[in-house]
Amino acid sequence: IVFDCDQHPYKEETFRQAAANDVHIAYSSISFETWILLHFVYSTRAYRNCGELISVLDKYYPHGYSKAMNNLFLETTGANHERLATAISNARRLNREIQKNNPDSPVYELNPFTNIHELLEAIDHFIQSK
Repeated sequence: IVFDCDQHPYKEETFRQAAANDVHIAYSSISFETWILLHFVYSTRAYRNCGELISVLDKYYPHGYSKAMNNLFLETTGANHERLATAISNARRLNREIQKNNPDSPVYELNPFTNIHELLEAIDHFIQSK
């Protein structure tokens, strides 16, 4: 499953039920936009809400950022998807750092955090195995 933290009232329960049912979670905190930001810059800044993060993202898009952008994927990853590798590298680095500094915190309490790259890697692995 894929979800983000942004005002999600049942994070702990969701993670517990997923683990009990062998379901993997692609999770972003504070919102999915954490993953998007990592395409442009490495950051460990915690955000209070999605709106605060979107105000930072605005500067990376010529006409501002919107969740409903028609060309969100291309404008985020780049014409040749060159920023995708940057995002994956930044996400791995972010997660190592945030988990090192918060070793006793469950993933759903971390801010920032994203493991969307793990979902993409699983999809890639699935495609390659065909």
